[in-house]
This record gives sequence, C-alpha cells and structure tokens, in this order.
Amino acid sequence: STTEDVLPERILKGHEARVWRVCSVPTSEADTITTASEDGTMRLWRDGQCIRHLTGFRVKNVWSVAADSQFIYGGGGDGSVRRWPIVVSKVEAVHADSDDQIRAFHLAQSGTIPALFTVHLSGQVRKDRVEYYRSEHLAGGFCSLDSDPSALFIGDLTGRLHIIDRGTGSVAVHPVAAGKIARLHVLGNGSVLLQEADTTLHLLSLSGNDIR
Repeated sequence: STTEDVLPERILKGHEARVWRVCSVPTSEADTITTASEDGTMRLWRDGQCIRHLTGFRVKNVWSVAADSQFIYGGGGDGSVRRWPIVVSKVEAVHADSDDQIRAFHLAQSGTIPALFTVHLSGQVRKDRVEYYRSEHLAGGFCSLDSDPSALFIGDLTGRLHIIDRGTGSVAVHPVAAGKIARLHVLGNGSVLLQEADTTLHLLSLSGNDIR
C-alpha cells in the first residue's frame, strides 16, 4: 500500500520563533485559534489571519495556552499566568510567582467557575494559587495535564501518570510509559490517551483512580 501525502489547508505565519502550543477558542466566530510561542508572545487567529498580537510576558517562552468563552490564558517562562479578554486585548496577570516558574497549567470546569491548576518548577501543583499536590517527579521539567469532573490527570517526564481525585484529594501514580508523556487527553468513555515524546500512543482504561 502507499501513503498519501496531504498538504496543509492553511499555513499561519507571524511568530518569530517556535510555536509551543495551539488551542481552539470557543467563540461564535468559526475557525478561531490562539497560539503560544518561544518568542514570548501569543497570537489570536481567525480564518487564517492574525487578528490580535498578545504581549505582556517579561521573558521569552509562553509554554501553555488555554481559552474559554471569555478569556485567553497563557503560562509564561516568567512564572506568570496572564489572561486577555477575547474582545478587548488588555493583559491581566491572574497568577504571578517569579520564584517558582509555572511549567504548565490547566483550566478545569468546576461548577460555573473554572478551577486554575498550575504545575511549578519545584514540582508543586496549585489549585487557584493554593498548594494542591507535590511530587519530585514533576520537578524541573515539562508535564501535561487534563481533567474530568472527578479527577486531575498529570503526565510527567518519567512516564508516570498522576491521578488526583478532585473530591477527596487522594492520589494514585502509575508508571505507564517508557519516557516523557508529551500529550494527555481524557476521553469521555472512561479512558485516557497518552502520547510519548517519540509519538508512541497509549490508550488506558480507567476504573476510578486505577488503570484496568
């Protein structure tokens, strides 16, 4: 059999360095995304055009990006999470801590107000600025996060999956990959899809905090 080469439908240019994250923006306007870059900025794109250049970080590298219906959030190398209203491009710092850099963050639905989880260089995990969990395996490097209504899931550099029950705070840690977990997605059918740095995929079935 042969493999078909498929060209991209669209190429978006504007960042001056590598793009670390891409996130869709849930607005009434179709085809709206935001990007986070090594150049220390974020951009908002619609229909293939850059419609907003989001700045405000003090150093290079915006490591993480997320969006809800009102705001765009970015996690930067200066240890801050900043947000911009989607309609008005005014930066607002919602979490600043230059002594313990934020390496990743995640917005988890919690009633009507999302909960902001941040993972710091020290290995500390915070929920809305308050310490929530800490692990030496999360210290010093990249990690990936996702959640469902019952648990927070964190994949680390060593291939471990940390599952934190959002109700009780109990933690289960499972070695599930040979190396860095580069991507982590919680699926709606009681399973988690993991991608290692070498692009190997793992589909895990869950039973509470345990893996079947």
